[in-house]
Amino acid sequence: MYAQTRTPRFSRRRRKSPAPAIIVAVVVLLLGCWLFNLTCGRGKKEDASSLSEYANRVKAMVEASNGIGQSFASLRATLADLIGDTGNLGARLEELEGQALDLLGQVKAVIPPRSLESAHYALVICFEQRYRALKNYRPDIINAVSALELDVYAENISQDMLELVYSDGNYLFFRRALEDLLAANNLQDLGLPDSRWLEDWESASVVRVRSFLQALKGTEVHGMALGKVTFDP
Repeated sequence: MYAQTRTPRFSRRRRKSPAPAIIVAVVVLLLGCWLFNLTCGRGKKEDASSLSEYANRVKAMVEASNGIGQSFASLRATLADLIGDTGNLGARLEELEGQALDLLGQVKAVIPPRSLESAHYALVICFEQRYRALKNYRPDIINAVSALELDVYAENISQDMLELVYSDGNYLFFRRALEDLLAANNLQDLGLPDSRWLEDWESASVVRVRSFLQALKGTEVHGMALGKVTFDP
């Protein structure tokens, strides 16, 4: 299995992640595009049938993404029971990764209404970040379990979880843009569900991740037992 053939030394490279300033810049750019579209398109109406079809299509994708997110959260919450068989753990993570990649392909294939092109790009980024987080998390967590030094892995896993934080923000931007347009076209009943893959942003911090890894490896941290240490889903 893939998870069994990777060694801790393989992941000791320092993986670069988007700097917070870059993420903010992207969000600001998307917000500017959205405001520009709202200003220039004020008073215009989208074809109700096309807009309804688009909203229903992406709603199904968001619900599928939520399902993957819930499975990922459940897996993280039971890591203490799974790390004894890294082959099985790797296979389960790889399955979620494949589902996220398939979903990313689906959302990229959607042609949005003209006034939602910028907002739809935010949804694409959201799904890409979730896929990338799963892809990187798999080797990071498996290698961390057998590593003697945890600093590099704590930072890498923290970056993986931060991808989820950024993805939640991009989804919120998309949802607001779509629901504003739906309201302008009297289609308020076609709203989208919430979609948060990481409720507690603090659980993405390097300090929290390092403490979790130490406990996962059998080290007592603040008096907590191994089976009680989980990421906040």
